[in-house]
Amino acid sequence: MGSVQTLIEHPMTQTHKSYDDKDLKNAAIANNLIRIACGIEDVADLKTALSKI
Repeated sequence: MGSVQTLIEHPMTQTHKSYDDKDLKNAAIANNLIRIACGIEDVADLKTALSKI
C-alpha cells in the first residue's frame, strides 16, 4: 500500500535506475518522465508544491 502523501519522482533515476536502456525503452520510461501520485493533501497545497517544479 502507498502513503496518503503525494509523491513526485523521476523513475529513470529512482525506482527504475537498475534498468538497462533496452528495459527502459520497453517500459516507456524516458528521461523526461515524471511520476506524480496524488495523496490526500489539500488542493491548494498540491497546487503550491507543483508550481515550484
